[in-house]
Amino acid sequence: MAKIIKELGVPADIIGRMVVTPPDQMVWLTPNNLRAMGTTMTGKLVQTPTANAPTQLPPAQPTVQAAPPKWENIVNEAISASTVQHNGKPQLGRICQPELKTCSTAIFFTGKDGKEKMVRIAEDSSGKIIARELCGINPFGDVRFCVDWDNGTTHRDMKDANGNWTKIADQ
Repeated sequence: MAKIIKELGVPADIIGRMVVTPPDQMVWLTPNNLRAMGTTMTGKLVQTPTANAPTQLPPAQPTVQAAPPKWENIVNEAISASTVQHNGKPQLGRICQPELKTCSTAIFFTGKDGKEKMVRIAEDSSGKIIARELCGINPFGDVRFCVDWDNGTTHRDMKDANGNWTKIADQ
């Protein structure tokens, strides 16, 4: 979503606020935020200033930006959710691909939105982490949309008849 709204001209500070706002919270844009995007504000007649009303808006209140969540917190929340959802034991998966010299470990859980999700860590043969991802999985379990935690890039993967995942598109 951040890439799309950036292309639509939404300022970086607003995108930043959107990205760090937890899904169960909301941040309202101020009139100054809206002006920075070049929007024109309209309203019902009762909402427009009267002739003797001040024409300047009061200064915007400073907003406190929440710190982005830490990867460890994301993993712990995924483990907690998975543990609750799977009778006291988190649903974990691990697959190694010797031809790529990598192994991936994932935690599967149902998100607050009711959709299947996973947190995935990929490591090289020496155990060095080479990717950390958050993924949403379609209802059939054969397509996933992932966001790379470290660089924000996205991709889609599909599972073939043998259960192997293949990247199908970069976003």
